[in-house]
Amino acid sequence: MYRVIAAAEGHVGNLELIAGQWKFKAVGYGLAGELVPGGGPLTGRHNTVFDAPDETQLASTLLAQPLLDPEVDMVLSWTYETVEVDWNQLSELYRLAPLGDKPPASLTTVFTNSMFKCFVHADGRLLGAGRVLADGVDCAYICDVAVLPSHQGTGLGKAIVARLVSLSNRHRKIILYAVPGKEDFYRKLGFKRMRTAMAIFENQALALDRGYLTDS
Repeated sequence: MYRVIAAAEGHVGNLELIAGQWKFKAVGYGLAGELVPGGGPLTGRHNTVFDAPDETQLASTLLAQPLLDPEVDMVLSWTYETVEVDWNQLSELYRLAPLGDKPPASLTTVFTNSMFKCFVHADGRLLGAGRVLADGVDCAYICDVAVLPSHQGTGLGKAIVARLVSLSNRHRKIILYAVPGKEDFYRKLGFKRMRTAMAIFENQALALDRGYLTDS
């Protein structure tokens, strides 16, 4: 058996010799760090057959091609670096989502300073994105998960969160705060409500008005 390691995602699966065939077995990690067979960022490549454990073939087949996401039912291209990001397009995504006005310059700063990030395209169009602020050991904070309105409700948002969780799996805790009214979406992904979480917002009055904070 060979472990398959991707530069951005880490351990994404194993190459196993089964009944005389080399098969890629995708893996992911849950919120508690538990192994999820068939999951993770390369779930769409699960059970891909190879002639031999050839590193070049593995890279070109598993990592270089767009993925067909089984939950979204479209060909998606997932990227995890900011090198080719169109920041104006990303800003427009947040405006349409709608998650407020996020200027391109601000997005450049926050995404560049985030340990993990992912961007989802189809036919050159940005459909969704998200990022994780993390310290590498203790805490990972998932934020700015957004999907175009035309693709909301398709499972794409769930897929983005799942990949960010997989990328963050080595941290002791993964946290986020939901848009008010969207808590059930994250409960279904394994998140639990925190009893003692507190925050100071730049605009406390606005955060209270929008339901992010309470005085009680």
